[in-house]
Amino acid sequence: SILLANTEKASAYDWYNSKGIKQILAEGQADTMAGLLASGSIAESKKADFQKEMDKMTANSERYIKEKNEILKGSAYLPEEEWIQDVDGELGKVVGAQEWEKEISQLNKAGAKTDMADLFLQICLVMGAVSLVMQRPRYKWMFLDLAVILGTMGTIFCIIGVITYWPF
Repeated sequence: SILLANTEKASAYDWYNSKGIKQILAEGQADTMAGLLASGSIAESKKADFQKEMDKMTANSERYIKEKNEILKGSAYLPEEEWIQDVDGELGKVVGAQEWEKEISQLNKAGAKTDMADLFLQICLVMGAVSLVMQRPRYKWMFLDLAVILGTMGTIFCIIGVITYWPF
């Protein structure tokens, strides 16, 4: 449903933003560590460990960039070697925010058609009910004909809505 798709899209963007925050924090830590190292504030005996930690922060930052790309686009749109983010312990299962946007667009198109179908079918029911209470045969048949025409139009719009959403 469109509500579920919107929720999943928002969730994907939240996930993307959280990776962005982590990336900024890792970059900030690496920059701070580089500044401390350059200023000579780190004892000579600790420089190797400090450099390792700084390299780890830089690697984390680069990993977050790749994860953000996968979360934004989705695993299906990336080559297998770029899959980095796992879902339930499996790589290649990320449905990206942009994929959810496409899904929502399709659902909106189909929804517009099925809304029209709903309108025509409801008016069809009203015309059918009016034809039942009419006394004059001429009006009775006129409203019944209108009901059949509107019902046919509603059915056509319903079929178009289904075809719009489900590609065959």
